[in-house]
Amino acid sequence: MLILTADANPGTAGWTDSTVIAGGISGSTTLSGATIGFGANTQNVTVTGAAVGDVVSIGIAPALYNADLIYYGYISAANTLTLVVRELSANVHAYNGVVSYLITRP
Repeated sequence: MLILTADANPGTAGWTDSTVIAGGISGSTTLSGATIGFGANTQNVTVTGAAVGDVVSIGIAPALYNADLIYYGYISAANTLTLVVRELSANVHAYNGVVSYLITRP
């Protein structure tokens, strides 16, 4: 079992366990207390074993759904998952909820 930590930029992430599964690493973290206008916010999560070039699949909780927001992630450095929330309009939205991820090696 892997323990992950998170850099609160700009939201905060809870302590969460992630699990190594056949062919990948799965886990989740919480985005909370953040708001966004036009543009993007990022949050880094430490995931031991993740490598640049790995494939990241993201799932969002229903509380995070908003037609103006896009969520995605990528491995920005060894052991670092960067989650991105991109706002497509000029409206300001809060986003609070759980983001699940699956990291696999191509």
